[in-house]
Amino acid sequence: MGIEEMLIGFTINGAKQLGIEAKKGSIEVGKDADFLVFDKDLLTAEHEGFSYNLPRDVYFGGKKMK
Repeated sequence: MGIEEMLIGFTINGAKQLGIEAKKGSIEVGKDADFLVFDKDLLTAEHEGFSYNLPRDVYFGGKKMK
């Protein structure tokens, strides 16, 4: 599975499975703004997948967590 498919599975498709896609799963106006910023670009990183690339920043409700 490629990284693009993994991202879709972990984001909007995961939210759809839980029935919460109106508020979670993608970055859109009116949604909760919960997201991670990774230490590398996941689409171009040498090692694909979340186990090789660590979150640098975490945002919850649009606010950076410490």
